[in-house]
This record gives sequence, structure tokens and C-alpha cells, in this order.
Amino acid sequence: MKLLLAALIFSISVSAQQFTSTEGSISFEASVPSFEEVKATSDKATCIINGTAVQASVAINSFEFRLPLMQEHFNEHYMESDKYPRAVLKGNLEKVVSPGNAPAYKIRGKLTLHGKTRKVHIPVQLKGDQTLEMYAAFTINLSDYAIKVPTLVKSKIAEQVTIRCRFVLVKVE
Repeated sequence: MKLLLAALIFSISVSAQQFTSTEGSISFEASVPSFEEVKATSDKATCIINGTAVQASVAINSFEFRLPLMQEHFNEHYMESDKYPRAVLKGNLEKVVSPGNAPAYKIRGKLTLHGKTRKVHIPVQLKGDQTLEMYAAFTINLSDYAIKVPTLVKSKIAEQVTIRCRFVLVKVE
């Protein structure tokens, strides 16, 4: 009963306030076993939670790879970051039934990437009060966003990409 009450209070308090982050972290991995790791991170993502509305954004060219050539190919050939400079998520937080102790949420919204917008349902974890920590992990298909991989390297890059996000959001007074 106390857990249910705490979850309800947390849900109400988050939905009535605004939180923001300007240095969130988003990483992705599209590695295939036996080939070179295809993985990058950006620590320049932004996120705003206003009531239940969520908006997150990241500049595509802010992703950093271990190898500079991989980063160049990512921006010029796959993501075309000059033409499609940002990835943007817009949606709403919804509380979901959780088998564990912590309240669970999902973002139901739309992800715009590479000029294509698709509906998404992203499970998220939220912790905190005056400062919120938000974690999310989900997968997308490259073909859903018209991201083309040249035939020569198609076997070395996964069609399903795992995306992980972490934001520390500060309450706006």
C-alpha cells in the first residue's frame, strides 16, 4: 500500500512540473558479431519534461566513434547529417504496471530520424525528486528510417540498432 501511494505521489509531482537537461547522453550500437564494433555516443543531447510531455533532441554530428573514418562515413553516407541534422523524440510519459518495486513509465510518441517520423513506445525509468534521472533503452530498425547501408558493408552493420539514453534533469523553478 505504501509503495502504491509513493508511486502515485511521484506520478502527480512529475506531471505538474518542468525539468530540463542540456548534457544528456545517448549512445547506440549496431555491431554484428565477428566484425568491428559499430558504436557511438553523444553527450550533447537535450531533454525537457513539462508535465507529462517529453521532448529530447540530439545533433547527429555530435556522435563520437572510436575511429574517425567510421564517424565520417556515419555522418556523410548513412545519416546524411548535413541534410538531417537532428534526431528528435516528442511524446508523453505514461505510467505502466510494473512487476518490480520502482514505478515504471513509457514514452508514447514519435521519433524523427533521417527525415522519417515513426511512432515509438519507449520504456523509461525515472528516479528522483528535485533532480530526475531518466534512463531508456530501445531498438529501432534502420529500414524504418530509410537509412541505407551499402551492400559492401551490409553484413557488418546490424539492421536493428540498440539506443540507450541517460538524462539528469533539473527542476525548473
